[in-house]
Amino acid sequence: MSSSSPPSTASNTHRSSSSGYGATSHGLEGLVSLDERFGNYRNGLFSHKSRELDRELLGVADNNHINASIIFYLRLLSGHFQSLSAIKILEYLIRRYKSIVDRDGRMRLKWTIMMC
Repeated sequence: MSSSSPPSTASNTHRSSSSGYGATSHGLEGLVSLDERFGNYRNGLFSHKSRELDRELLGVADNNHINASIIFYLRLLSGHFQSLSAIKILEYLIRRYKSIVDRDGRMRLKWTIMMC
């Protein structure tokens, strides 16, 4: 019987849990301290209201708006990928918005970053 290390807290965090959002909020504030433009997304991608949205129930226009916001955010984030705050935020975006996984479950991270 092999023992493996327990999954990380972030990996076990449901998208609407307060502990997961706390890590995300901390990551966002870390980025805001580096560049105030990150704060522009507090009331959008990272708002409490956004945690209740189910993208599968939204229309095409709403999803396109979210996608555009994510792409602009990733452009801003791309200069900070080596920071722990950026990694926290990137993990949140993937988990919350399934923004980097296509309908077949394939990763589109390389394409998304290249578009930034």
